[in-house]
Amino acid sequence: ILRRLSLEFLELTMRSICLAAIGLALSASALADQVDFGLNNDAFSLRYSSARVSGTASIDGDWYHHIKLGNVASAGFKIDQYRGFDRYSLGGKFVVVSNDWDDASALAIGGSLSVALPGEPRVRFGGHAWFAPAVTSFGGADGLVDLEARVGYRVLDRGEVYLAYRYIDVGYEKHSDLRVEDGLMVGMQLTF
Repeated sequence: ILRRLSLEFLELTMRSICLAAIGLALSASALADQVDFGLNNDAFSLRYSSARVSGTASIDGDWYHHIKLGNVASAGFKIDQYRGFDRYSLGGKFVVVSNDWDDASALAIGGSLSVALPGEPRVRFGGHAWFAPAVTSFGGADGLVDLEARVGYRVLDRGEVYLAYRYIDVGYEKHSDLRVEDGLMVGMQLTF
């Protein structure tokens, strides 16, 4: 039952993220605050973040697809703090992993940050860290780690290009861990 619910949640999350991206492309009055696209030769990621909940909180949807290692989708809630050009966030998210190896899900806690280089606010450093221990991992999972470190440059006031290192590892109870990503990605982040 949990596996079926996880797959249904993954399908619903991916469908919702795709519809949100299409809505952003078609509407000048889009509801999103940020859309983030990243890719490399084997993988693609899409992140949608909206602060419409309140001025200090945001909801996020994230989909990562690897051509050989499957999908990782998540939906979460974060509390945001702004200090000048810098942003710091803490929160939690529900993660669903779907692949040929073994499907799993987890509740992860963590956060993200985006800080400007002192004296040059167009140069940005940031990333995120999400962790789910065994106690909040389900469907055969024994833990999850999702890390990203990035450096970006704001080419527009509301548009940034970046180079990122992404690491996603899913631990399993019955067999070895699956490293879904361990490499570089290039991308862009658009703010509305």
